[in-house]
Amino acid sequence: INTISILRNEYNFNGYIQINSSGLCLWKQMKEPSTVSQLETVLEKRYGITHEQAAEDVLDFLKVLTEHDMVIIE
Repeated sequence: INTISILRNEYNFNGYIQINSSGLCLWKQMKEPSTVSQLETVLEKRYGITHEQAAEDVLDFLKVLTEHDMVIIE
C-alpha cells in the first residue's frame, strides 16, 4: 500500500458510519493522500499510543471504509 485517498463517494453512499475521535482524526488527515505510516504516526502523536496500537487502529478504520467504497488504496 502506497497511498490512501478519500474516494468522493458521499453521494452514492446510503448509510451511516459512526467514527470515534481517532477515526475523525484519520479522516481529516486523509483529505490529502496519505500513507499507512503517516496515519499511524498521526495517532501515535495525538493520542500517545504505541505503534502497534496505532497500526491496529488504522487497519481497522481502513477496513470499514474500504467495505463501503469510501477510500482508494493504491
